[in-house]
Amino acid sequence: MKSIFLLLFSFTYIISNAQYIQEKTIKANLNLNGNVKSVEYLKFDLQNNTLVPYQFRFFTREQGIYEFSSLGKIVKHKHNTGSIEFDYELFGETEKITYKDSNNSILNTEEYGYINGKIKRISYFDSIHKNNGTSEYTYKKYKTEIIEHWITPKNERYKTVLKYDKLKNLIQSEEYENGKLSDKKYYSYDDSSRITSNVTYNFKKQKVETHTYTYKTSGDLKSEKLINHIDSTEKTISYTFDSITKTILINTITEKLIELEKFDDQGLLLIRVTTILDNKDLMKFEYIYEFDSHKNWIKKTEVVNGIPNTLTERKIIYFD
Repeated sequence: MKSIFLLLFSFTYIISNAQYIQEKTIKANLNLNGNVKSVEYLKFDLQNNTLVPYQFRFFTREQGIYEFSSLGKIVKHKHNTGSIEFDYELFGETEKITYKDSNNSILNTEEYGYINGKIKRISYFDSIHKNNGTSEYTYKKYKTEIIEHWITPKNERYKTVLKYDKLKNLIQSEEYENGKLSDKKYYSYDDSSRITSNVTYNFKKQKVETHTYTYKTSGDLKSEKLINHIDSTEKTISYTFDSITKTILINTITEKLIELEKFDDQGLLLIRVTTILDNKDLMKFEYIYEFDSHKNWIKKTEVVNGIPNTLTERKIIYFD
């Protein structure tokens, strides 16, 4: 249950090693358990495209493979539209990641510099090793974190300033473009360091968005309310855990639609029902899974309004 709530909080202000985030995001999306060596996937469209509304169409066939090292780093993602390989080199406190295509030609390179284990600089290079931009990180007594980005040759410069309280909770963030403040955010927390509000202002000091959060006595997230002050719209999201079926229900309500999502306790989406309030249209998506001995799904069928729509099969190989 906690994993899905952590995923829902992924918007929160954590700026770190881009490749690390990419690896974690890929693994989270793949819902993988165990020491996985590779995941090969094949997706079929079970419907004639003429019978499926345009916005819900899928490719007739989609396939690819992810490969990981024994340490869990992604080393290759091959897709039917292309292939990317990742080479890692570590020199002291500098890490270099090279992205290559299926012909072993360099696409681009990223270099990460660290000081005492904390990220200091990220430099981005193109295929001929021309610097396309740099991000620098500055820390002040662990209460303020400053990230500066600049892009060459346009010399566009960006800066992010993050401020924390004594409990290391982010309480303020500022975004600058070429020396000018573009937006500012304020964060509030309860006594348990759970975020209770997040308010965004633009460069004109106008309030843009307000996010508020409430919690159950168990500590789990109960509801989330988003107010857009520019167009005066609201969105309310409620979270319910069913201890009997071990499922999480997420209900989203706006002025235009109601969306109900149902997840299992591992974070796998089981059902999504979307109701368009204007014309009362309803789309119901159901997902049926088959699992291997590691509790990783190896077959997923998507059913739309009672009709099988897509089938995805996965071949998973493990190191152990």
